[in-house]
Amino acid sequence: MASVLRKLTLILCFLLVLAPPCLSQQDQDDARQVKTRFVSLENAYLSDADFEGDRGKMAVFSSGVSIKPWRYTTIGYTFRNYTWGDTARLTFGNRVDDPWKNLHELYLGFGHMWRLDETWSVFGGVFGYSGFEKQMDGSFGAGVRAGFGYAFENGLFVRLGAMYFKDSVDNTVIPLFGIGFTPWADSLARSGWFASLGFPNTRIGYRFSPEWALWAQYEWDRASARLADDSTVLPEGHVRQINALATFAVQYQPGDDFVVSLGLTQAFSRTLHFYNKDGRVLGGLNLDNTFGGELEMSFVF
Repeated sequence: MASVLRKLTLILCFLLVLAPPCLSQQDQDDARQVKTRFVSLENAYLSDADFEGDRGKMAVFSSGVSIKPWRYTTIGYTFRNYTWGDTARLTFGNRVDDPWKNLHELYLGFGHMWRLDETWSVFGGVFGYSGFEKQMDGSFGAGVRAGFGYAFENGLFVRLGAMYFKDSVDNTVIPLFGIGFTPWADSLARSGWFASLGFPNTRIGYRFSPEWALWAQYEWDRASARLADDSTVLPEGHVRQINALATFAVQYQPGDDFVVSLGLTQAFSRTLHFYNKDGRVLGGLNLDNTFGGELEMSFVF
């Protein structure tokens, strides 16, 4: 574990020093573009859930940080800790030891949305990532995304695009689309309904005042990791977890520089997929629905 943390520290320091300013995160609110740097911290927990057929249990705690040190660059790290139950009933691993304890994910992205005029805009970006248990070789992936947007005078906007990514076990194109409504985006008196409906994220909410808001969100969450050389599940193999997450949260924003959200989450349509070291799929398992919570804080500077 200590060696993994040392590697992560060196990588993050390297990226912070050398990664060039290039493109920005596409979904930052227009009203906050003057301040282009942010730090976002998120902690989330999904409680025990049974594998299909009552074949063991799994709970997940995750903690992540996302940093935009320059206007066009985003760096992220996510740590996931797994707690297992009834390991003797699991259909993978040696049924004695936990299949894995911790998984890590690193992310580096460059993206920007260019305004062509008052109504039309285009966005594009490139990104790379690495998900792993202990060793990083064979864990890397990369992708690109691009699209366009159109803003109406009443606060309504539309965005269409696509994302392509490739890693050791996948080669996928995902559509990106959304229609949103933020009538107070350029107003100091921020209150009323707001929405961003689309894929892979949908959010709708109501802001009672500049400080307080409630929102509900649907999110398609996908995470992959390269398993350890000495894994009891698949040495040098890969595991991918897919969840659909529904979250209801309260948000407090005392000023333009700080936002905190606290929410309750339900996870459903949950699966684990396993791949050998050559990327060939070996099977999948379903997980029962479960509940959890999340706490997110963002600092803009």
